Amino acid sequence: MPITKIAINTKPINFFISLSLSRYWQNLGQKLFNSMITTKSARIYVTNKRKQLVLN
Repeated sequence: MPITKIAINTKPINFFISLSLSRYWQNLGQKLFNSMITTKSARIYVTNKRKQLVLN
């Protein structure tokens, strides 16, 4: 069910539910995005360390 359909319905309870759902999905997306960034930076850090070890 698309979120737009829920949002168009102006009953306060439904609106609140749709709002909280979108917040939940935004938080979930943000967490995933942050974890992706951290894993990527961690990988970059590890590869840089390996390069340093190889060079030294």
